[in-house]
Amino acid sequence: MFGIASNGGISHAWQSSPGGAWSSWVKIEGRLDRIALTRSFDGRLVAVGTNTSRGVFYKTQLSAGGQWSAWTSIGNGLTDVAAETNADGRVELFAVAPNGVVSHRHQITPNGNWSAWTTVEGGLRP
Repeated sequence: MFGIASNGGISHAWQSSPGGAWSSWVKIEGRLDRIALTRSFDGRLVAVGTNTSRGVFYKTQLSAGGQWSAWTSIGNGLTDVAAETNADGRVELFAVAPNGVVSHRHQITPNGNWSAWTTVEGGLRP
């Protein structure tokens, strides 16, 4: 479980076993407005979020249940983001700009590099 404090601080907690007790909240470096999570092809969590400057960032667990990579910038000018892993294991991202334009980006291969952002036809209206 992930949460964002009113100051943008990010924390997470997890269950120690199915149906078991929850851990204490643990802070993660960085500041975000929005956050989305999915799992990579090999089961590690992938966190994607936007900050107050409309930057998009992601980080990945380095091992299941383990440490995290640093935040990596993967875009600008976007205010919200959604993440999902498709059937072939590539992470798919969708993000919205303040003017309602929806953009999409995906991993080229599972756990691999990212495609460029492309605009989704139609978009949303604010």
